[in-house]
Amino acid sequence: MGCISDIIIQYFEIYKKAINKDNLYKALLGRNAQDFAEQITDLLRKTISYYDSTESFYHGLISGLLSGNVYYKVESNRETGDGRSDLVLYQQDVAQNAVILEFKVCGKNETADEAAKRALKQINDRDYASKAREDGYKNIIKYGVAFKGKMCYAIVE
Repeated sequence: MGCISDIIIQYFEIYKKAINKDNLYKALLGRNAQDFAEQITDLLRKTISYYDSTESFYHGLISGLLSGNVYYKVESNRETGDGRSDLVLYQQDVAQNAVILEFKVCGKNETADEAAKRALKQINDRDYASKAREDGYKNIIKYGVAFKGKMCYAIVE
């Protein structure tokens, strides 16, 4: 049991050194999908095995990176609209932003762009923004995020 917790602590130490969370937040809130994806790709290349390529792995990684900031609330896999959004980042003030992220792993013959578009379509089709609207958020940023091995690709709406 102690060994697993030591490994987890080591991974988080690596992540803290490998990525600047403030820059990650700036990219998300600034609607800079390319910068967000580049930061995540850089982190993946430095830290993971090629075999760590399941949607739940990427989901947990991004959730962990965005959690723990007093100015933002992160909700993971919460019921909203007609389904469960992967991740929603709420700024404390409803006059600011809510950021919805939907993650997809590329299918066998699917490009990263196609998978990201599929993720964004799911956000809209299932109305994952409904809770944010009900809570009073006017500025809702939606990201379709695709992963292929150690590569991240994102589009924003």
